[in-house]
Amino acid sequence: MKLLYISFFSFLLSLSVNAQTGIVIQGIARTSAHTAIQNETMTFTFAIKNTLNHTKFTETQVIQTDDYGVFSHVIGTGTGGDLNNVDFSEDEMSLRISVEYNGNTIVISEEPFQYVPYAKSAEKAVAAVTAETSIYADNGCPVGTIMPFLGTWRDVPDGWLLCNGQSIPQSSDLIGVLQDTNVPDLRGLFLRGIGTNGEYTTTGGSAPVGPSLNQVQKDQIQSHNHYLDISTSTDGAHVHEIDADNASDVLDSEDGDRVLNNKGNESEDYDENTLSAGDHTHTFSGNTHNTGDNETRPIAYGVNYIIKY
Repeated sequence: MKLLYISFFSFLLSLSVNAQTGIVIQGIARTSAHTAIQNETMTFTFAIKNTLNHTKFTETQVIQTDDYGVFSHVIGTGTGGDLNNVDFSEDEMSLRISVEYNGNTIVISEEPFQYVPYAKSAEKAVAAVTAETSIYADNGCPVGTIMPFLGTWRDVPDGWLLCNGQSIPQSSDLIGVLQDTNVPDLRGLFLRGIGTNGEYTTTGGSAPVGPSLNQVQKDQIQSHNHYLDISTSTDGAHVHEIDADNASDVLDSEDGDRVLNNKGNESEDYDENTLSAGDHTHTFSGNTHNTGDNETRPIAYGVNYIIKY
């Protein structure tokens, strides 16, 4: 006797803004020997139940496997209930799948929905519809979202403006967000988080401080110095020689000074030096060599910035 085994590839969810279109399911039908059940028609029943095991939705669908035993189906398109009436905001909803095979009803899966199918929740659908008339625009990006964009001004998608200082359409909610009638001009600028960072510190030990919201923070270089080791010597001490060719006598005075005596014009050579003097230092000031560009910047890659309006 053949037994039926179903291996599911995945559960996927397809949504549109205004309606839920269904849950896509795909799998492979195999026998107990793991041989694919090829080109065979089977009747599947899909039931959605809540935590009290109450059936919230059921449908049947005749499905034929292909040459590899693969089958697929979009739950919500079969014969039975309306999937749009299911309140997916309920907790712990589950999907029960059974199949009629060789006269037997076989339950092949009964598992709770995971994250993706729960995206069908009515609450989410309402939020998507509301987005059409709120600052959470049709693609889910809030008005005022700034994104890097690797395209030219000609390529900017609908609903976005190039951040080049241009005027904002008068009917846009972006005017209220920016409190301005022009988009920010971000050409040549980096984006930075506002406020004071409480986790990290700069090289100098202080907390990084960003600009205020919607304000430009001027360029700045962190306070620093450059080491410079220069000194002068005290060289400069010297004496002068006194040459007394015609001195007849050298007399010592009471204070220790010596006097040359030339009385009688006697000839006697005598050499003497002045006191040593002239030690001195020099003070100086100046700047290191000027080098670099006209700004301090990290390595960068060029993009355009666009803003949602």
